[in-house]
Amino acid sequence: MGVRVFEDFTEPETRLEASAGSGPYQVVDGAGGLVEMEAASGGDFCQLYTRHLFQVKHLPVVVARLRTTQIGGDQEVFLGLFYGPSAANPTDALGFWRSDGADSVGTWKCRARAMASGYDAETGILGDDQEVELALVVAPLAVQFLVNGRVVHVETEQNFIPDGGLTGHLRLGVYLGRVSGAGGSRTLEVDYLGVWSGR
Repeated sequence: MGVRVFEDFTEPETRLEASAGSGPYQVVDGAGGLVEMEAASGGDFCQLYTRHLFQVKHLPVVVARLRTTQIGGDQEVFLGLFYGPSAANPTDALGFWRSDGADSVGTWKCRARAMASGYDAETGILGDDQEVELALVVAPLAVQFLVNGRVVHVETEQNFIPDGGLTGHLRLGVYLGRVSGAGGSRTLEVDYLGVWSGR
């Protein structure tokens, strides 16, 4: 028996929660439904996450399809599993991270972090305003990161794969934030996100 959480935003109510202090989001009509997350200005963020908690030892699989509607502008995006109040700087994390400069576009990076120790592996895939499918597959001794169905990184360093050193529980979350001092709003559209896990 496993655990499955999948949200495609076809209903007004979602299976996700917003973090305290999170900016506005709305479910909008689109091809199969979309949620638009907004970070209005510098220091603002919008973060949605699952109510259910997952453990790495149960080998979760994560998939999501999303797009940033603008590029640049000091925005930061995270999609994946995390522990802590914010996916922007989590203690434990497995997922994708992108940080755009004021006038430049960042690349997607594969984030592996355990007990605040880890790093972001470079994929070389430049972020843009097109839809992208991000996925990660946790196996007993490695984590595969996939972009649009292609494996871009395999993490095998066990010190960087969360093993429950703190709580053993991670949330699936998606985060859009703005660097302090940045002006103008930014929007992240999420078509779907889901996680499948044993228990």
